[in-house]
Amino acid sequence: MVDILVIVLLFIVATTTFRSRETQMPVKLPTAENLGKTVATQNTQTSLTVTKERKIFLGGQEVAEQDLVSALKELKMTDPDVKLKVSVDREAPHGMYVSTLDALVAAGLVKDVTTLLQRAVEGANPN
Repeated sequence: MVDILVIVLLFIVATTTFRSRETQMPVKLPTAENLGKTVATQNTQTSLTVTKERKIFLGGQEVAEQDLVSALKELKMTDPDVKLKVSVDREAPHGMYVSTLDALVAAGLVKDVTTLLQRAVEGANPN
């Protein structure tokens, strides 16, 4: 068994190419202040969450149900390209889900509720 290991070791040593370290010219590379930075408003996603305790959270802040439309309109004014991730607890009352969808439509963030519902169903039942 040892003789096989010695042969493998000799093979590795014989076939390995030993390279001499290449010296490189010292170069001072230029720097840029704005390249590589991402714009904070691009691809921002805000969460809209409805809990089973009938609480609504928009971006982590609790919002009263009657103030949801105005909060969504304000969000749309500050960031017109905002993307919302809507999460409704399974045990939340169905009426809260409907009022949340109504607020999204009233604020102008959703134009077609049917498409939104189809995406939600497809996301819940991946095939």
